[in-house]
Amino acid sequence: RYLGFRAVVHFHMGEYDAGLAALDRVLRVVPNHPVAATILRDVYYELGRYDEAMQNAIDKVAALGMAELADSLREDFASRGYREAMRAAGDRLGRMAQARFVPPIRVATFYAHAGDRDSTLTWLERGLAGREPNLPYIGATPSPGIWEFVHEDPRFQALLRGMHLPYAMAQQ
Repeated sequence: RYLGFRAVVHFHMGEYDAGLAALDRVLRVVPNHPVAATILRDVYYELGRYDEAMQNAIDKVAALGMAELADSLREDFASRGYREAMRAAGDRLGRMAQARFVPPIRVATFYAHAGDRDSTLTWLERGLAGREPNLPYIGATPSPGIWEFVHEDPRFQALLRGMHLPYAMAQQ
């Protein structure tokens, strides 16, 4: 019952191996558990298991009905590697967002996996402007995580302050 929560706690504490074990147990019981499915790619990423992180990303976008994006992720990963495939996916999602709604946090996550600071922050800022419901979670990762590379950036701190999150307040 609480395995999903346990996995999230391990993830946010930087205990990725324990988090992965908890995620595995959750996904055996509830294969499409929304919390587990959401953080699995990030756990694989933090563990340096880029093949599995990429497969998770491909599966997730395919399940969202974005077969072309899934195919391009697969092709870009094979030819250009993890970070460049994630950057290209962020670019594609950004173009899609001009014609239909794409959650800004989704675009920002692809850019974060690519290590693209400016694009990550730009999409997080769009999320704040659009009142993205999942945006506050970016401040809930005190451990290393996909957002760590922007934690000290003034734009990131401004985002957290804009949401009245304690992490930002403690950094002042």
